Amino acid sequence: MNFIQSNTQVGVVPLLADTNLLATIVAGTDVRGQLVKLTAGGKVETPSAAADITLFSIDDVVNINAAKTAATVMARPLSPHENHRLLVNATTGGTGSTGARLVHDTSAYGSVTVSAGASKFVVGYAEEDFVAGQYVLVRPCPHAE
Repeated sequence: MNFIQSNTQVGVVPLLADTNLLATIVAGTDVRGQLVKLTAGGKVETPSAAADITLFSIDDVVNINAAKTAATVMARPLSPHENHRLLVNATTGGTGSTGARLVHDTSAYGSVTVSAGASKFVVGYAEEDFVAGQYVLVRPCPHAE
């Protein structure tokens, strides 16, 4: 047994939602397939800048407390070892082809759009053609553009 790696976890992890993501969840918005970033406090939140590093997508919301002051989401790490379905913004996401480089949609953080320039965090590459509003199949390959 490798004791150095004994407290690590593979796959989906439960994480608390930070303030902005919690407000979105409480409002009843479906956040599955949205990108999130880690905060300094170990919670996850919706990215707020084009260069934010998002290392997770949301699989599901599993718990909201009665006072609606906390929520737990199941977050899937972006890894090239498995593909993900990520939300293409319905208004500004546009259409794209297989192989398109996808970045944060700066008009609706949490969703993706086709890359149109520098200074953005690349989430991954589309594995199928897509249209706005669709959950596109993405092969994660997170890196700065």
